[in-house]
Amino acid sequence: SPCLIDMCQNGGCGGYCQSYNKAWNKISNSKVFLVPSTGMNSWSGRAEILGFEAHDVGLGIESLSGGFGIDNFLVECRSGETWVMPPDAYVSSVPANGFFWYDTGQEHIITNAL
Repeated sequence: SPCLIDMCQNGGCGGYCQSYNKAWNKISNSKVFLVPSTGMNSWSGRAEILGFEAHDVGLGIESLSGGFGIDNFLVECRSGETWVMPPDAYVSSVPANGFFWYDTGQEHIITNAL
């Protein structure tokens, strides 16, 4: 997770950031198109996504850790556009999922989702 303090400043580069020092990532007005896998993901949690749009994706968004907020969220896994695939690849092998939470016990807030 991103940390509010510089862990390397006092020689603790390999140290653990305490929960009271963890920061949030804020990502705003992002768009993803033509991705056969995940449009956006977070391994650290503590993310605030404001305005996210994804079209023609395998998976719109995923969170691999708790603490994730999304506002103004649109995922259209299949828009109807023709996909140009590499040889020996097939659109039918690309999943079409909106979002996925990796584990149980996570806490997320989703508002204004389409």
